[in-house]
Formats: sequence, structure tokens, C-alpha cells
Amino acid sequence: MPSLKLAAHFRETMRLLPILLVAFLAACTDQAPSADQPPAETHQTPALEWTKSPDGAMVAFYKNVSAYKCWPDGSDYDCLQAVDLHEPYEAHIQTAVSFSRGRVSKLPTEAFETLGPSSHAHYNCSIDDGTMTERITRNDRLLIEESTSFPTRYSSAWEAAFVKDFYSSNNLSGIEGYFNCPALGEALSSGSLETLNTNVIHRALLDFFPADPTDLMAE
Repeated sequence: MPSLKLAAHFRETMRLLPILLVAFLAACTDQAPSADQPPAETHQTPALEWTKSPDGAMVAFYKNVSAYKCWPDGSDYDCLQAVDLHEPYEAHIQTAVSFSRGRVSKLPTEAFETLGPSSHAHYNCSIDDGTMTERITRNDRLLIEESTSFPTRYSSAWEAAFVKDFYSSNNLSGIEGYFNCPALGEALSSGSLETLNTNVIHRALLDFFPADPTDLMAE
């Protein structure tokens, strides 16, 4: 009868249950790391190696994708970061890079480090495939963004006065991280991240906002 078969099956299952439980626990024990086993390897970005550039600033590079240039400023550093945005299939694109800037108390240790406190508003920009995009973020959240064509002969989608007013009107900290994005893009357009290790990328270039774009070309 069905009920008798079910009862017999149930008894057989209950008889085997302790054996199955012991086998399961043994398998889990075999997979768990023992105290003698070394911890699993973690893949971390190698520490940055800093050197002094010919113009006296400190520079560091991570492979061919990230670079820093930091100028001593009292007990702090005024740092520029550049990140190469080229994809393998974009060799035809001359300029594909993003820039950010920030004041830090010690030299960055990671290849992709946020410069300055996260609570500050961060101006940054990217240039890729003939388009320059400027944006302001805070806590990794976008506040405002605008794009324009590149090259722009050192003109920007945003005037310097607009950016400074945006920071002031919205009680934002971090205006010291603002810089002349199109001027940097133009300076790197005929070079690479390695150009940061030359006097082509100088601190005055970051803060120069000419009323007449041709003023900068004469520098």
C-alpha cells in the first residue's frame, strides 16, 4: 500500500540522515582554509613611485593610464591627475584624457585617488573624440555638466566667472580645484601622460584664464 511504502521510505531517510550530515560537514571542513594556509592573494594596485620632475614638481605614473603632478604648496600639495581614456580600438583618437585637481596634505598613494575631501565639490573634465565635458560633482554625485567641441582654442563651455559663482551661490567648498581644462587638453594633444614630467604642464597654466584666448597662445 502507498502509505506503507512512504513510511518505509521515511524510515530509510532518517536512518541515512546522520551519515549524510557527517559527510556534508566533512566536505565543508575540507574547503575551509586552515590556520596554516596563507590568506588568499588580493590584487592591489602597486604603490606609486614618486620622482622629482625637471621643473621641481613631484610626479608619479601608473602604467600608461594614470599620472599625477603635484606642486609643493606650504605643507600641502597642489595636485593634478590625468587619466588616459583611450580604448584599444581608439588609436585614431589623438586626445582622450580626463583631468582632476585637488589640494592634499600628502602625496597620493593610489593610481585613481580622489584629490581633496569627498565633501568638497570637485571640478573635473574629460576630452574624448573631439568633445570636452566639464562637470562638478560632490560625494561622487553629479551637480552640473556641460559639453562643447574640442579643440576650442582655449575657450571653455564655462567661463571662469560662472564656475566661481556656482561654487559661491551654492555654498560649495573646493574652488581651489578648478583649472583651465582646455589649456591642459591642448598641451597634451601633441604628447602623452609623460608630458606631465616636463615644464609644458606648469602650475600657472592651470590657473590662467585669459580674456582673449590668443593671450595664452603667446605664453
